[in-house]
Amino acid sequence: MPASHPTYARLGEAVKRGMVATAVLVAVTGALAPGTAVAEPMVTATAAEGIGTTEAQRIAAAGLVGLDPTPDVLLLSDYSFIRAL
Repeated sequence: MPASHPTYARLGEAVKRGMVATAVLVAVTGALAPGTAVAEPMVTATAAEGIGTTEAQRIAAAGLVGLDPTPDVLLLSDYSFIRAL
């Protein structure tokens, strides 16, 4: 083989060095800028927890579309209530 082609042992060493170098770069980046290493929670996911309707709001919405809501329809989740409308 020509001298320009590395042997498998030399190739393995090169790959190992690359992996070590990558791990060192990740560690240094995490130490210098810890905010980038940790993902922040989605703002929309935390804001969605506050969504909800009251019984009066559901009765008013049902009245707009001409539906006379029964008590079991009022007990549905918001998504199911909208689908029932």
